[in-house]
Amino acid sequence: MIKIEELKVCATINRAASVKKDKKGASYLSCGVVLPITGKNGETKELFINVMMAPSKGNVSELTVGRRVNLAGEMSIQKHNGKTCCYLRPESVELTNDGTDAIEGVLSFRGKLGKKDVELKEDKNGKIFLVFSAFSVDKTKDVAEFTWVNFLYFDPQNEDFLKPGTYIDAKGPVQFGVYNDAITLDCIVSEVKPWVLEKK
Repeated sequence: MIKIEELKVCATINRAASVKKDKKGASYLSCGVVLPITGKNGETKELFINVMMAPSKGNVSELTVGRRVNLAGEMSIQKHNGKTCCYLRPESVELTNDGTDAIEGVLSFRGKLGKKDVELKEDKNGKIFLVFSAFSVDKTKDVAEFTWVNFLYFDPQNEDFLKPGTYIDAKGPVQFGVYNDAITLDCIVSEVKPWVLEKK
């Protein structure tokens, strides 16, 4: 499970709003926004976000292609057919005539550490931090797809459980990047603990 809480995004509408109905027959507005993400090496890739909201939060006639919009809410991230898919349910929607493309929020992650050992490193100021990667699994028609997150954990405490193959529940500020033409996720850990899976 990967969610971005306290999300704030400024982007451009690339799919005009339309009224749709959910499985229970209730109406909702659906549109899409896009913003460029730049990696550390200067590589850029567009991040597409699917937006679903209550009809009271927007106007179809205003949410048109090319309009700029500020959105705040919670977004889930899943992997389908090798692509990173984002689904945002905004608490607030604000049209704007300016504003810089931006996205920020707090990542809420549940998943499993990979096979690589957790690395202990030291920055230029002598500050100790841990580096590790973990993945979340999405299954579509019995096909498993993996979304990886890279974690930096400063001032680690009680980190003995952070070992290859461990399931974790982690939170922290998220940063989007690009590597090898793919969107990447990085997180500065503010809290992390073992994740105990409930057996069904």
